[in-house]
Amino acid sequence: MVKKLKIYISGSSGFLGSNFDRHLKKKFEIKHFFAQDKSSFDLDTNDFIDECSFFIHLSEPSLKHIYDDQLCKKLKQNIENLSKVLKNKLIYFSSGSVYGDKSFTPYDEDSKVFCNDPYSKLKLINEKTVLKNGGMVLRLSNVIGKGMHKKNVLGHIKKFIDNKNQDLTILNTTSIRDYIHVNDVSKFIELVILSGRTKNTIYNVGSGFGTSVHEIINTLNTKFGHKFEKIIETKKIDDLSCNILSIKKANKDFNWMPDNVFKDIIDKIYT
Repeated sequence: MVKKLKIYISGSSGFLGSNFDRHLKKKFEIKHFFAQDKSSFDLDTNDFIDECSFFIHLSEPSLKHIYDDQLCKKLKQNIENLSKVLKNKLIYFSSGSVYGDKSFTPYDEDSKVFCNDPYSKLKLINEKTVLKNGGMVLRLSNVIGKGMHKKNVLGHIKKFIDNKNQDLTILNTTSIRDYIHVNDVSKFIELVILSGRTKNTIYNVGSGFGTSVHEIINTLNTKFGHKFEKIIETKKIDDLSCNILSIKKANKDFNWMPDNVFKDIIDKIYT
């Protein structure tokens, strides 16, 4: 009997972690890593390093507005501790938001990055630390699926539909973002693990396509047989706001492509 690889996941109780756990445990032995406290990831005394095949680090909050100096300092120290010990076993989840949102052309891994807020600044600092020690960085687009946090544009629109509101109040309808189903991200992680080693580089993990808020509204209206009589934009924007990730590199190196287009994702979430 072939011994299963041991995959450690930090943040396994969250949306991404719980989905990764369900998907990956079919083929690998999954271990949940919990620090002694929320700010401590000092692994020097832990004895699992040798048996750990890969360490998937998800213990960073997804809500950008909570990132202050104190939190950023703790999360930066976490990555320094993890990366120093785990080296090329560490898979770090960053965000495609580091590219900004001013291009209709999909961003590739060599595109210019920006640190316009504490969240993006921390992600870029941690990326450098991980890469310096031989680990892999994954820049995610907007990951959605059942169990996702409700404080996003889909959850906002769905609430108005559920309440049978005729008017929808929303920030704007023109922003374009890249959405990917969580199962497709899990499949990419599986391919990385099966390859036997991390690559000391950055990969975009998205769909490669953009969907506007207006398209989301129409898709949800059609799905639930609803129609808003009036859409009120509270922060209407005239400038371009578009963030789409090129996934050519992930496709080339791992022969990976997402299985789900946006309509498929909506059907999977709301069935």
